[in-house]
Amino acid sequence: MMPQLNKQDLETILTSQLGYNVVIESFTSQALTHPGENFGSTMLAIDVNITEEKDKNSTQKLSLVAKLVPPSEFLWKVFDPPHTFCKEINCYLLVRQEFIKLQQEKGVPNDKLFDAFPKCYGARTTLSKEIGERADEYAAILLENLKTINYHSRDSRMGLDLKHVQLVLCQLARFHALSTAIKILKPQVFKDVFLKVCKPIKSGFEEAELCENIPKLMHYVKAVPGCDIYVDRLKKACEWGVKIQIDRSLLQPKEPYATLCHTDFWINNMLFYYDQQKENIPLDVKFVDFQGVSFTSPARDLIFFLYTSAEVGIVSKYYDDLIHLYHKNFTDCLKSMGCDTSVFNFQSMLDEIDAFAPSEIEHILFMLTIVCADKSEALELSEVSYESLLKEPNDIYKRKAKEFITDFVNKDLNRIGQRRTNQMPEGEPTTYHRKYSPIEITIYIRACRLFPYPTTALKMTTTQRSKRQPLTPRQRDLVVESFTSKSLTKPGENYGSTMLAIDVNILQGKENTSSRKLSLVAKLVPPNEFLWKLFDSPNTFCKEITCYTLVREEYDKLQQEKHVPKEKFLDIFPKCYGARTTLAPEIGNKADKNAAIILENLKVKNYRVGDQKVGFDLKHTQLFVAKLARFHALAVALKLLKPQVFKDTVLKACKPHDRNFNKEEMKANTLKLLELAREIPDCEIYLDKIRKASELSNEILLDNSLLPPREPYATIQHTDLWVNNMMFRYASPNDNIPLDVKFVDFQGVEYTSPVKDLLFFLYTSTAEGVRANNYDDLIRLYYDNFTDCLKDVGCETSPFTFQSFLDEIEAFAPTEFTRILFMLTPICGDQTEVPELADVNLDSLYRKPNDVYKQKGREFITDFVKRGWL
Repeated sequence: MMPQLNKQDLETILTSQLGYNVVIESFTSQALTHPGENFGSTMLAIDVNITEEKDKNSTQKLSLVAKLVPPSEFLWKVFDPPHTFCKEINCYLLVRQEFIKLQQEKGVPNDKLFDAFPKCYGARTTLSKEIGERADEYAAILLENLKTINYHSRDSRMGLDLKHVQLVLCQLARFHALSTAIKILKPQVFKDVFLKVCKPIKSGFEEAELCENIPKLMHYVKAVPGCDIYVDRLKKACEWGVKIQIDRSLLQPKEPYATLCHTDFWINNMLFYYDQQKENIPLDVKFVDFQGVSFTSPARDLIFFLYTSAEVGIVSKYYDDLIHLYHKNFTDCLKSMGCDTSVFNFQSMLDEIDAFAPSEIEHILFMLTIVCADKSEALELSEVSYESLLKEPNDIYKRKAKEFITDFVNKDLNRIGQRRTNQMPEGEPTTYHRKYSPIEITIYIRACRLFPYPTTALKMTTTQRSKRQPLTPRQRDLVVESFTSKSLTKPGENYGSTMLAIDVNILQGKENTSSRKLSLVAKLVPPNEFLWKLFDSPNTFCKEITCYTLVREEYDKLQQEKHVPKEKFLDIFPKCYGARTTLAPEIGNKADKNAAIILENLKVKNYRVGDQKVGFDLKHTQLFVAKLARFHALAVALKLLKPQVFKDTVLKACKPHDRNFNKEEMKANTLKLLELAREIPDCEIYLDKIRKASELSNEILLDNSLLPPREPYATIQHTDLWVNNMMFRYASPNDNIPLDVKFVDFQGVEYTSPVKDLLFFLYTSTAEGVRANNYDDLIRLYYDNFTDCLKDVGCETSPFTFQSFLDEIEAFAPTEFTRILFMLTPICGDQTEVPELADVNLDSLYRKPNDVYKQKGREFITDFVKRGWL
């Protein structure tokens, strides 16, 4: 049964826009659309006669369209009305308002305003007066009936001629550009309004259900003359399209073009206005049906429209001109809003199309079956099913589908159905080493406030967000003038991430007259599946961001509150300029391939990394050990003095992450370690002990409850403190006396014993003889600095006796054996033999032991045996 509205419904909805004194005298209602013209909702044409309570002699007629929920369970499953109705309501009420507001602020005359939305007379999501975030069967949207003011839809089977296509592209470009302008000029508005509207929805179908339609589509393709040779490629593309519907994270939006997109932009979702004397010359166009809006590439709307809604021959003949037309209107609109368009060059537009066109193949092929169907055979909305939509292809379908398929192939709109690094993954992460545009960096640094640890809003409550300081004029007016980017590290110096050195020239001030250079480091996710799995990047990137933002902030705050003198103030974190886990504005709990951390480049301040094969001398070791002790002690102090803060920051950062390796893989790792140990002089007699130590480590990795942290020493542990994860500062480039040290790479932090960090460093990163000749003094140095730091911030140190610290070492030292033995292999390896990061695998880490490895390995193993730890 078709949903309906009664007099009370109409009055209730209309009063939200027209006022509470509206009275409906009478109304009529009838179906607005014919079967096959619309699927996502029930559309009614309603003529309403209204009066005001104060003046019942004055009658006004309103010609309205009522959009109601679809009438069948199948269509509810397809269109997800509980969420998509809310998205559409927000488009009509909020997005339209922001579009008009921005244009008026920029001095656009009223007769030149972009306004492709029909007027909305009110809406509801439920019977409640408040518009909620979830709609039910009573949801309704009341719009002006455009047909009564000379707007008309066109024949979907015929398609649009050139003049209509040109008008649509001009307006579509402005629709996309205005959203982009708000993203650049009003990032908070963009977040609060546009990203809210674009909130992803979950498919109502399982992947297997959607894939059942692919063989039917391929059957249709085989019926298209000359296209059967592309069936395999089209099938792969359709399977990829289904995966995107199920998991939208597989096709992330790309900056700078990512914007508000319609996603269902075909001929039946637009109406044209005509001059009464020239009925075929369109003067204006309105867009409707915004229930599927998404934050993605505008190229998707553009390509979908051209290949579903233009007359046959229009796209193949005028494609280049049409793309140019869209691009010109897009950039002209941005310029009129005062945006810099230097990064939106025409080549970048072509690259955007090339990147996203393949994702629309399944969408277009499916939609053509609907577009070209004989409407006389269409079922009533309540009877629609997938079977009724996928009918045998007629001649119109064959002509349109042939143009689409052959055009995609001829234009090589990225090798349809073939894999592209950022298009059709087969289980592994891809395309991690991204290049960033100036506009992307501008938006990114603005959002990050440009200054240290802006992302303390990592997990803010609504109240906390409301108290967050807005962007200052200085920050709002930041523009990236230019930048350069290059690889920061060489093969073998880093494994857990891709590191870039970026020099950015920024302009600030209202007139962009204040120039400043930033030397930055961008930390991106690792570039292959093995490293992604080894380091568990989705979780460990979030842990590291928390360290640079929340943990560092609490360390600073505690020391300031306790008036720790400058010479003792711990500052071992590099300055963080911002971070993201995904392309979403909020920093989430799971990172994807777009994750990035922007840090200061310490090298420009005379910080240097040591020689990993040589290790650190005594002065470097003493400085590091003293700082490490304070790093551990401050976390213990937070645990004692501010337990809730400790829980919300330190323990949040130390949340256990996935190991991603099973017992068999770990067993294979043990065998490789034993092969290496056999090569170490005088150590073959310890092979059985080494095997048992490795098996114990494997069990702990699989179940960390086997080695729980012990109080009172349990604290934050870096877990990877070797030569390359610390940088020492010197007075000059040629000086060798260390003045300070910074720690980097906090992605593996854990809550456990501090002695694990201490021993791991001493056995992997000190020069020959340093640890052996100074072990007792270094242990005492660590302990003295640890307890001194606790005293400095007002903690009781009586539980932290020196003997208890020695007991802590005895308890945890054996568990570090396997990790140290493994780490010595990449540390001691010949760096000229190290593969590029993208080619690193487990075998490449286990290189044939050289003399450096044999010497360090022998010293390490025999010392562990002597101390009773092996």
